Amino acid sequence: MAFKIAGVHDFDGPFISTHSLKEESGVYVVLDLRSDGYHFIDAGESVNVKEAVVDHDRKDCWDENRQGTFHYAAYYTDEPGRLKMFDIVKANHSVPCLD
Repeated sequence: MAFKIAGVHDFDGPFISTHSLKEESGVYVVLDLRSDGYHFIDAGESVNVKEAVVDHDRKDCWDENRQGTFHYAAYYTDEPGRLKMFDIVKANHSVPCLD
């Protein structure tokens, strides 16, 4: 399954569990599935996407902004690619836990 970011970039997911995330370099988004669709909660980039999400220090913010169920999506790429993609995510989406 693919989740489109900024209308064109395919992310793996969304997944309901962090178990589906890979221990690879990339960008992740934390989504909130509500009755009207997905809403962004958080995003980040890491050398290990799965570890970054599982051990995240902004989980309190996730809980404060959640109205539905958490889902996770990831875009796997090398460091230059992940930094570029992270900038695309930040520029095109409101992400409350990044503010």
